[in-house]
Amino acid sequence: TGVLIGTVIGLGVYFYGTDPPQYTASPAPHDDGMPNGKYFEYRTHRFDEGLTDAQREEIEQLEAMGYADGSVRGDGRGHVTVHDVERAQPGYNFYCSGHGPEAVLMDMEGNELHRWHHEFWETFPDYPMTQYHGGTNNFRRVRLLEGGDVIAIHEGLALVRFDKDSETKWANPGRAHHDLDVHPNGDLYVLSREAKLIPRLALTQVLMEDFVSILDIDTGVEKRRISLVEAMERSEWAAWLDDRQDKSDFFHTNTLAILDGTSRHPAFKAGNVLLSMRNMNMLAVLDVETDTFVWAHRGSYKQQHEPSMTAAGDLLLFDNMGGARGRKTRISLYNIDDMQARWHWNGDSIPLKSPTLGTARELANGNLLITESERGRAVEITPVEKEVVWEFLNPHTAGPNDEFIAALFEMNRIPADFDVRWATGEPTPATGTRVQPFSR
Repeated sequence: TGVLIGTVIGLGVYFYGTDPPQYTASPAPHDDGMPNGKYFEYRTHRFDEGLTDAQREEIEQLEAMGYADGSVRGDGRGHVTVHDVERAQPGYNFYCSGHGPEAVLMDMEGNELHRWHHEFWETFPDYPMTQYHGGTNNFRRVRLLEGGDVIAIHEGLALVRFDKDSETKWANPGRAHHDLDVHPNGDLYVLSREAKLIPRLALTQVLMEDFVSILDIDTGVEKRRISLVEAMERSEWAAWLDDRQDKSDFFHTNTLAILDGTSRHPAFKAGNVLLSMRNMNMLAVLDVETDTFVWAHRGSYKQQHEPSMTAAGDLLLFDNMGGARGRKTRISLYNIDDMQARWHWNGDSIPLKSPTLGTARELANGNLLITESERGRAVEITPVEKEVVWEFLNPHTAGPNDEFIAALFEMNRIPADFDVRWATGEPTPATGTRVQPFSR
């Protein structure tokens, strides 16, 4: 009945209850009435033998890190406020926000086509947690798959996959956080982390170690994972580990993007992974064949998010602190050869402001889609004139008494030719029958 026995096996695996099931370090689906692929591997070093009470408490506090649901007061506006049909990239919009554990698909006018919902505690009733964690109440990141399946991150806690009707297909409590991507071979890449002692870096202080975990996308089972600490130690930038500003969560990796090889830089070859380490003001490229950083850079950007490569081979970046000059958020484009800025954009007449979170991505027509997370706003701008051709204001609320605009964690533009008949009720070519849209 919830009595935790402090027995640790492998990576934070434990026993729960007086006559508990055993959760193994080599997870497999359990015959527990849950969908195939659901398995347990609650990674926490909080119960490692030899830790002091203070170290256990520090681990628990690090594990409880999350994000505010909303921080800017609302004014009653919402949905799409600008739509230049001629210049905006056509498609659908897919987003998650701080209002709840939901993902929403809508058209370019803001009309909701489909909504998914997942209750964390229904899937993980025994998750080892005594402090409040905001990740139980919303999704940090979502990815839409063909047929209406969604993969979602409960920040710092778990990764789940559910179908168009929000029925769970698998759930992995491996402390996924911030970001994920799908490899062309079908593997799922996700950031994960563990709070633990790393004596070679700090004898007694608890540190947060980040990993790139590679999972089977059909079952959620982890195939392998790569320690980003070890990858940096193997690289020519190992000395940067001695220059840690945050002594516990010193990486705070917030972006993972699988490169497609369009960049002219040899380190950015197809299959390598582009990463952003917020607390070190650092970008890096991980070679997953050698488990080593093959490129790293620190520049004028501060506490950045979402580096991505453009079609022309430049690097686009959401610079949260705008180089720390006046703490103004800006979007920057860099020449990858010398990392010199081609331009910065701070929003012009409506200055960007999102000290945390945020995304910036190039669309198929060359426009840029920007998520100004803390203000619950997404804008699409033209690449040269930087004119706003589409704007969305999050209609959802959050925070005390629901008086704040819910943080918009990310906005994705789904291609117009993406098959959404499962959401719209259009006839399917296979059967001619209508697929009923989901409503809850």
